[in-house]
Amino acid sequence: MALSPEKNDVDITALFEYRKPVTIHGKDKSELEVYMRVVGDSEIQKARVKALRASRDLRNKLKDHSSDEYMAFIPDISEANKERLIELTLLANLRDISSSVAKEIEIPFPEEPDSEATLEEQENYQKLLDEYPKKREDTVRTEILKRASEAKEELSKKTKPEIEYEYMISLKDELCEIEMTREFYDYVVFYSLFKDKSYKTPLFESFEDYGKLPGDVKEFLLQEYRNLELGLDELKK
Repeated sequence: MALSPEKNDVDITALFEYRKPVTIHGKDKSELEVYMRVVGDSEIQKARVKALRASRDLRNKLKDHSSDEYMAFIPDISEANKERLIELTLLANLRDISSSVAKEIEIPFPEEPDSEATLEEQENYQKLLDEYPKKREDTVRTEILKRASEAKEELSKKTKPEIEYEYMISLKDELCEIEMTREFYDYVVFYSLFKDKSYKTPLFESFEDYGKLPGDVKEFLLQEYRNLELGLDELKK
């Protein structure tokens, strides 16, 4: 959920941001208005199943040294020294480290003063609200650097073959995580789009049709969907 220092601001338009029209701009300056809504739990589950299947499929292909995916994504590390292998392994693990820290770090939100608080107390409270996002960001960054340093120290105690093995495991996990996330949001966006204002007629007849969209259009639609999710998060808050 997005946290904002503008806690005291009230915007009733947020009540309607879980669905909205979206205008797609073509390279020939043409425009197409479509309709997007936040998807429901059943669609989220469908997207999750599709994403897990895609991740498993990629993982199986990465086990085959003759596959196109292995050749494309797995670098040749036969000439890498121990220091370089440690660096590569840390980079491959950075996503997991960052995700764990973001979930585990708990920084209490400033306690709101009571209704009889003085003006100065209210001012100080607002100052704490304004400073909260940076405070959390700095704390998360510090913890990530600390855990990365600890991981580096542990890796330095291992042999080169052990680090190579760990690197390959971490890299394949990272690649599968990226693939799962990409596939998940591709399906979520696919399920979110409609031709009509009543959100009855899907924009695409099949996922394959959605897949034919140019990459920049998919990226635009994904950003629009994430903005829609943020609006819904703020509404829930």
